[in-house]
Amino acid sequence: MKTILAFAAAVALAAAPASAATYKATSAIGSGADHSVWLKALGEDSDFSFDPFGTLMLGEQTGWLEGSAKSHTKAGGFDLHFNYTRDLSAYGNDPTFKVENGSSEHADTFYLTMTGGTLKGFGYYAGIVFNTSTMPVPTDQTYATQIGTSANNKNDKYGLANWFFLETTQYCSNQNVNLCDVSWTQGDINIDLAPVPLPAAGLLLLAAIGGMSVFGRRNA
Repeated sequence: MKTILAFAAAVALAAAPASAATYKATSAIGSGADHSVWLKALGEDSDFSFDPFGTLMLGEQTGWLEGSAKSHTKAGGFDLHFNYTRDLSAYGNDPTFKVENGSSEHADTFYLTMTGGTLKGFGYYAGIVFNTSTMPVPTDQTYATQIGTSANNKNDKYGLANWFFLETTQYCSNQNVNLCDVSWTQGDINIDLAPVPLPAAGLLLLAAIGGMSVFGRRNA
């Protein structure tokens, strides 16, 4: 039986990327300003929650983050999609941890490079689409996306902090002219992350165990 279990586990591990992971993403609440998503261009309406939750999916080389940023002051928000790569050459393959509100780098900290994304408005912000890009690398190399314990810069939970630039796309149809003319202003996102089990691997493991059991009975 131990041989069967070992074989089944090997099959399951071989079927999924070794570094693949899925996380449930929620607003990081704690020290610092009261926001999980901040869009500087919106002035006094710049604070958003990551609500109700989103998903961070990481593969061996690339990944993405999806969720909704809901305004603290308006009836609306933005559906968010960010893309990432594990390639850190833009940061000399050695990004510096960005310390805020007492956060610090831990043994589980790792980094991603944001490769682009969108913020698509709904409600009050309907008709607005922001394109996003990673911020230029400063001399202290602190703007890589960071993930790990306290990396969200809000609390001591496992989370993510991401800084970016945004610009309104040309097909903005919102009646608020100011929001249709945003040009490369800063934004950031701070979220808590909770690992989500990968059901496909689990099902494959059970199937492999079941198949081997049947095979064993037929050859008994």
